[in-house]
Amino acid sequence: MQSYLLFRKQGEQGWQKIPMKFIVNDLWESEFTVSELGVYEYTIEALVDHLSTWWKDIQKKATGSDNLSVDLKSGISLLAKVIPKVVETEKKVALQRLIALLQKSENQSEILKLLEKELDSEFRQKYPLSNHLTRYPKELKVIVDRKRAGFSAWYEMFPRSTSSQPGKHGTFRDCLTWIPQIAHS
Repeated sequence: MQSYLLFRKQGEQGWQKIPMKFIVNDLWESEFTVSELGVYEYTIEALVDHLSTWWKDIQKKATGSDNLSVDLKSGISLLAKVIPKVVETEKKVALQRLIALLQKSENQSEILKLLEKELDSEFRQKYPLSNHLTRYPKELKVIVDRKRAGFSAWYEMFPRSTSSQPGKHGTFRDCLTWIPQIAHS
């Protein structure tokens, strides 16, 4: 499974996409940095990545099993599907060599070493074999304002609440008596 945080400044067409970090069970996290003030929209996407799932299963089984030939061969079709997506010529050649080795079922330890080298996390992030892409249907918003905006709460003082006499509404003159107390808080 892979998941991504998508974000953009309100009004922009395209989304920026950042991989989310898996924490535990169904808990993922991510964050984004903004370049300017304004309203930003964000949502999340998740997908099942079949290549990563297959490779992680192989890694688990490799610690306790002597013969992984059937499990390894089940990855041939996955590797064949990812090759057309790959833009690096040397990576394509390496994956084609891996497929040839998997078809022959020779030298399992060499195959595992090559898989480890070629299917690193950077490669799997860049070229996921995915389907069942799911996007959270809501676009959430966050308002990015200047830091001092959080301290400009002058409007939270209501003159009618500043009277020193219970039951009587305060005036602007009553507000003046509160200024020293507000200045020190």
